[in-house]
Amino acid sequence: MIFSRIILLCLLFPFYGTIHTLAQSTAINGLKYVLYSNFAELMELENSEIKELVIPDTVEYNGKKYPVTRINYNSLKSSDLEKIVIPKTVQEIFHPALQPYHNPQIDCPSLHTIEVDEENEWLSAADGVLYNKDRTKLFAVAGGKSGVFTIPESVEEIGGYSMQNCRKLTEVIIPESVTRIDDGAFNNCRGLKRLIIPQSVTYIGTSAFSATASLESIELPRGLEEIGYGWFSSCGMTRFIIPDGVKDIEYEAFIHCESLESITIPNSVTSIGPLAFSRCKSLKHIVIPSSVTSIGEWAFSHCGIENLEIEKGIKVIGSACFQGCDQMASLVIPEGVTYLGSSSFQDCCSLHTVKFPETLEEIIGYTFRRCSSLKEIHIPASVKKLDKRAFDGCPLERVFIEQRDVDIYKDFLGALDKSVILYVHKGVLNKTQKLYSGTILSIEDYETGISHVPTTGSNNEERLYDLQGRRLKAAPQRGMYIRNGRKYVVK
Repeated sequence: MIFSRIILLCLLFPFYGTIHTLAQSTAINGLKYVLYSNFAELMELENSEIKELVIPDTVEYNGKKYPVTRINYNSLKSSDLEKIVIPKTVQEIFHPALQPYHNPQIDCPSLHTIEVDEENEWLSAADGVLYNKDRTKLFAVAGGKSGVFTIPESVEEIGGYSMQNCRKLTEVIIPESVTRIDDGAFNNCRGLKRLIIPQSVTYIGTSAFSATASLESIELPRGLEEIGYGWFSSCGMTRFIIPDGVKDIEYEAFIHCESLESITIPNSVTSIGPLAFSRCKSLKHIVIPSSVTSIGEWAFSHCGIENLEIEKGIKVIGSACFQGCDQMASLVIPEGVTYLGSSSFQDCCSLHTVKFPETLEEIIGYTFRRCSSLKEIHIPASVKKLDKRAFDGCPLERVFIEQRDVDIYKDFLGALDKSVILYVHKGVLNKTQKLYSGTILSIEDYETGISHVPTTGSNNEERLYDLQGRRLKAAPQRGMYIRNGRKYVVK
């Protein structure tokens, strides 16, 4: 294999050298070009503060004329440029990263005017907008264009990043002729408030509406099956209803939507991708419907969730899925869940109550790491593997283990702090003492009350004890305690 690669490199090397010897960099009249054997590419402006750029159709170097057929996107990155005049020879504005779409990118926030020579066979322009010749594809909108922009009815495709950084647009009206919206088409349109995507649109690309900080509402076409990769990342919407029929919410679909307060997920959704809602700081309440069978890594990490409802149906909760949700106080993991990913609830520092399902089979390392309010846990008998670091950094006081084969928890019990009171079934008390040297009590005695707590005294005197039999001055604000011989729970 190595020998084959050496042969291939040797064969290609003469052509590699030829390509570079044919390319010559030069500056002519304040514009920098790369000259190839039969054409020139405009690469850069020597003076980035110019307000008007008139591109020549040919340049001359050492007595030879080169037609300017390509404009490199780097030459159209200027904060002062207000007008661009494109000659008849230019075929494309070249951007290596956007070559799959052959779409130009113009990053000039002060640009108002784009003109194209009428004899140009590849490009056309009108009202500060660059199109292909027959105006079926929208290539770029001048960065200084403001207010409402109505896309012509001839347009079928809105090109990739075509309106990127058009901060002054407040509304874009899209006709029914449009069938395709490419990657990043509306990226960073910070003034855009409302969008209606017509039913004719069948494709929406990655990050199409990202960083639209003022966006208040958007209507999506019926029949969509996904909310795509990064579509609404860093958007300003406060509420969003995912259309019925959508099956997948993909990677980073709503990441960094810090104003998002409400999201409605329909029963058609089956999967929520990694980082889908990560860092939605204002999202307080979320209902995950029973149709969802998997939640990806970091999907809701660092959200402001206070109330989490996961309906029965999900089987896997991904790694770090709810990490850093520091406002969530209680958690009910539904029946059917068999696996919790690493760090899935790490740093949920307000979490004090967790109810595990009887279907859970494994709790792996750091699942509840640094949950600084979690003092009591109940491990169901279904759990066959309990990592010693699952509750690392939690101030546990009581651990209840329903599993009778305690040997499978050997590592966990060996690492458990000796101040923790461990509750197991009576039949395994002796076996557990060989694995854990702290206080061990039986679950059966806990469930029927603490027999040695005295209940004598006057009828008007209340006697309060904690579960270890210690006398209390007042009832606790949260947790379990004994009052006059009976057990009470405060949630």
